[in-house]
Amino acid sequence: MMLFAFCATAAEPVFLDRWTLETPNGDVALALPAHFDHLLPRQKTEVRLRSEADLPSGLRDREVKLVIPYYPARTSLLVDGVLAERVDEDLVTGYRARGPQTFRFKSNREHVKLELVVEHNWTQSGWFDTVPRILPLEQRDGAITAVRAVNDYASAFAFATLAQIGLTYLAVFLAGRKRRSYLWFAIQGWTASYLHLFYLGFTQGVFGSYDVAVLAVLISAAPIASVWMTHDHFQLGPVPRIFVGLFALDIIAAIVFAGPFDATRIAAKTTVATVGVVIVYQIWILGRLSLKKPRPLGADLMLATWVILAVGSIDDVTAWLGFGELLGGPRANSVALAVFALIQSIVLAREHISSLARSDELNVALAKQVEDLEARQREVQHLNEELRRQIADRSRQLFGALALLGPQRGVTPPTLEPGSLVEDRYKVVKPIGVGGMGTVYEVIRVADAKHFALKLTRDLDSHALARLAREAQIASTIAHPNVVGIVDVDVSASGFLYLVLELVEGPTLKIVKPRFTDAAWAQRVLHQIAAGLDALHAHGIIHRDLKPANVLVVDPDSDAPVVKITDFGISRLLVDAMPTLDRPPDSVHRPAPDDAPTRAIRPGASTPKTTKAASDSSSPLTQTGQLVGTPTYIAPELALDPTKLSPAADVFSLGVMAFELLVGKLPFAYAPSLARAEGRSVRPPPALASLRPDLPSDVAETLDACLALEPEKRPTTEKLVRVFAA
Repeated sequence: MMLFAFCATAAEPVFLDRWTLETPNGDVALALPAHFDHLLPRQKTEVRLRSEADLPSGLRDREVKLVIPYYPARTSLLVDGVLAERVDEDLVTGYRARGPQTFRFKSNREHVKLELVVEHNWTQSGWFDTVPRILPLEQRDGAITAVRAVNDYASAFAFATLAQIGLTYLAVFLAGRKRRSYLWFAIQGWTASYLHLFYLGFTQGVFGSYDVAVLAVLISAAPIASVWMTHDHFQLGPVPRIFVGLFALDIIAAIVFAGPFDATRIAAKTTVATVGVVIVYQIWILGRLSLKKPRPLGADLMLATWVILAVGSIDDVTAWLGFGELLGGPRANSVALAVFALIQSIVLAREHISSLARSDELNVALAKQVEDLEARQREVQHLNEELRRQIADRSRQLFGALALLGPQRGVTPPTLEPGSLVEDRYKVVKPIGVGGMGTVYEVIRVADAKHFALKLTRDLDSHALARLAREAQIASTIAHPNVVGIVDVDVSASGFLYLVLELVEGPTLKIVKPRFTDAAWAQRVLHQIAAGLDALHAHGIIHRDLKPANVLVVDPDSDAPVVKITDFGISRLLVDAMPTLDRPPDSVHRPAPDDAPTRAIRPGASTPKTTKAASDSSSPLTQTGQLVGTPTYIAPELALDPTKLSPAADVFSLGVMAFELLVGKLPFAYAPSLARAEGRSVRPPPALASLRPDLPSDVAETLDACLALEPEKRPTTEKLVRVFAA
């Protein structure tokens, strides 16, 4: 019975394809579908279309509806002069309708007069590309169903798909910033998604009647971005410049012809031309890739997406070019773009998965290589430790032997010329430093062409050689990035002892100390000096001659300099008993020309106050009852009792050096070691915070403590490292 009732109420629609258009120049008869924008003024106005309909008996005396499947103009309907009720309203009210449009009315007359009032707000309000029809209110119309299904639901799905895919691939790109094709795909998805917001009517709520101009720019950007994506994904090289030119032309056209009566006529057409060129180019380039042997991964699927997009865009292209609605209103491009985005995302995802699989394979291989390298590194580390042990043993033996020989005189120091060979192992490049105790040369190791520093004494007496041997012994005890490392020690066939050290490319801290006006830079340098000292102290080594001239700085002009402590000629190993040498008081020790003199201080002895007298002769080794070092940096407790040598002595030297470099002058007017040796009192220095208020308070207080006259009040190097690190 229900099926019979439905069939009984079904009726053939009454199609209204004959209308009369009222124009300022008179009435014009129209046969729909028709374009009549050329008959209308290019300004906002109201237009009236009239038509008459003969209602069959099945449509009289009942609720009927007049349906316009697709017409992008806002309208209202008069039936026999009475305003008909509008059945559906757009989600967003603006200058245009997104269709379909439905009006309900009821008439008992066989013949009705219809008048459609059109708001002429843009070019396409003069494009009436579908035929209105009258049918029972409850009866469905296939054209309306198709328009709503595609233009509403498919557009919403396409927008969500494109936006989500664009966001996902942008996130993947930002995570590594390596796959630029993902960025172009994200841009392509987001710009193309605007088209579906346009179909849904939302863009007019944001841009008003200029949303067509915005559409022209974004729909041009989407295919242009796709060209860059294809080139990046398949590594095809630079994109032809013509595409940049096309995009620039579309932008200019959209700006110049942005008005509602110009955008469709001009800006939209240039964009359609660009889209057509890109589609042809993509099909051509991807077709060539698909025919290659071997075929690049994803080339065939990418080609299929562009073929689908080309077919699905035919209706949209013809509509924007003014050739009418081939499908009667549904925009197949919505479906095509959604399929296009999904397939392309599958292509990129498959490529990404393949890349991850390759990465996993490479990671496994890399892990094996890392494991092998770690094993080799452990072996090399073991060999290095063994080498350092052998160097230390050899140095200890040399030191002991040379210390027992006693002083030797009249021995001519060797001269190494550039190009000469030392034991056929090291080739001399040039001299790089001459000091009071010896000469340093840059050499190349013949075996592997690596550069090193070769050091030998200025004098070849046993005391000078023993001093160099002890330096080798101490330097070989430690391996630390802030301490100059030792490579070799030996005696040449010609009889001179040489020491081979790592070559440090950089000046001494004495030369670069003006940079210490930068507190942050200074703290980085002092942190490394403290770290090097801490490593020395941990191995039972007291440097005893820490000063700016014995600290090398690599890359001092950068914000990340590297510091290395050098010169262990008078250092002491507390963990081992060192042989003691007696040396005649008239022995000569030449001070380095770039620094204060190194002196031997005899407790209780009176010392001349002049600089000249301050350069008393001394032994490079510790003499019984004497202390060797540079007076300015010697801890005061050592002047009266050299046996009180402890790590605190180096901490005092660091404090003097830090004060000098940060403030630009020495902390004490007279060297505390000389004052104590002469029985004079020592005046404490001013607080560092009063002279450098830009220093952190904990750093200033710790450096002040380094200058304490009592060794037990000075901080440990471990604490210094913590303070500078913080």
